[in-house]
Amino acid sequence: MPDERDDRPSVLASDAERESVALLLRDAAGEGRLTLEELAGRLDWAYGARTSQELELVTRDLPAQPPAADVDAGTGMRSVVAIMSGADRSGRWRLGKRCRAIAVMGGVSVRSKAARRKTLMPSSSP
Repeated sequence: MPDERDDRPSVLASDAERESVALLLRDAAGEGRLTLEELAGRLDWAYGARTSQELELVTRDLPAQPPAADVDAGTGMRSVVAIMSGADRSGRWRLGKRCRAIAVMGGVSVRSKAARRKTLMPSSSP
C-alpha cells in the first residue's frame, strides 16, 4: 500500500475499526472491485494497521458504502455473497424473484421463513 504521510496526529486504530475495514474489503471483492489477490493483500494491511490513517489508505479507492440496491429491478435477482467469510440472511428481509447465493472459501445461510417477497411493478406500455 502507498506510504503517504499525513500531517494529522496519529490515532491508534481499534479492533472494531479493523473489522469494519475488513468487511468493506470483502464486500468490494464480492462486487468485483477487488481480485482475490488484492483482497488478501489489503486484508493483511488492514489487520496490521496501527493507526486510523493507515486504515484509510487501504480503502481510499473504494466507495465508503456498498450500493444500496441489492435487488436488480430488471431481473428481480437478489444476491448473497460470502468471500473468505460467512453471510447470513434471516429474519425480515426482501426476497427478489430469484435468489443467488455465492460462497468462495466461506459459507452462506439463507432462511426465507420471514422473508418478504418484493413485487416488481410491471412496465407500462403507452
